[in-house]
Amino acid sequence: MTSEWERLKARMVKVVEREASELEVEHGWTRKLVSVGGWPHKYIYSYYNDKGYLSPLSTGEWKYTPKNEGIFERSNDLEYLMKRYA
Repeated sequence: MTSEWERLKARMVKVVEREASELEVEHGWTRKLVSVGGWPHKYIYSYYNDKGYLSPLSTGEWKYTPKNEGIFERSNDLEYLMKRYA
């Protein structure tokens, strides 16, 4: 049983390492893994570019925060925010 547990644990570590790698996505944003949890596993990502950050909120919305001082914006539509602040 221990070897089965070790095999599953090693497999999960590989999955998390793969998911944790930063990946450039459309509109010039870079995706970064910020949390893993639950069963089945749920990966939670944030996005960033040279102008600001897109973060998921517990309400299901996304929040854009500029790197420099400015006004943040919230929206249910991630694609909209990615295009607007690309």
